[in-house]
Amino acid sequence: MYTTKLPKVISAEDLLSTPIPPTKWIIPGLLPAGLALFAGPSKAGKSWLTLWLCLQVAQGKPVWGREVEPRTVLYLSLEDTLNRLQERLFRLVGSEDTPERLILQTECQSIGQGLEEQITSFLYNHSDTGLVVIDTLQKVRSCDQSGSMYASDYKDVSTLKALADKYGICILLILLKALAPYCYQQRALGHGTQEVGKLILKIDSLPADKKATFSTEEIRLMRITINRLRNERLGKGQYTDAADDMLLKLF
Repeated sequence: MYTTKLPKVISAEDLLSTPIPPTKWIIPGLLPAGLALFAGPSKAGKSWLTLWLCLQVAQGKPVWGREVEPRTVLYLSLEDTLNRLQERLFRLVGSEDTPERLILQTECQSIGQGLEEQITSFLYNHSDTGLVVIDTLQKVRSCDQSGSMYASDYKDVSTLKALADKYGICILLILLKALAPYCYQQRALGHGTQEVGKLILKIDSLPADKKATFSTEEIRLMRITINRLRNERLGKGQYTDAADDMLLKLF
């Protein structure tokens, strides 16, 4: 369950001669062990897709043609009720066998206030766990936001990444914001997504009643993103005011 740890400093010669375990895939070619982000605008169907992915992994069923090994899945669905989850499960599972490996939870502790210990305890009791989903990141962020927002983002995400790396599992974080389509497009084109990813985390970390201060470069990136979304919808004859609304909500 634990992953092999290489030294932090290594020569290129030693690295080339060191046997390194292959990437561990929860969903081959799609979801590796480690920390992963799944972001998109509100009401885009993220929770439905996430629950379906959890079911496929828990039941060992193919995901878009990819064979999946059955593993225990912990789904922290923190914006749902058990009633809503039950309704979705009935619609997704139907008359199939009960997915025993899927564990659902609607409440948990925050990062730095018991969440890590809670996940560790779960892994101890379910050694075949491959996937932990946190829906959404905002629900488990630490309450202390007094310092730099970037520093707070980095600390919270690094904590979860270290946990995923230590136990060789995938922790999938669900995010909400409108920059996600641009991030996915840039990745598909082979371009860097680090800055976009940081910006998504920064925006997603904002409490509902707060507004952030953005740098000139961040504002430029957001305007590029919204303009591209607007142009895509214009090209498809699907333009609405939603693209402009998304930009306004960031300020």
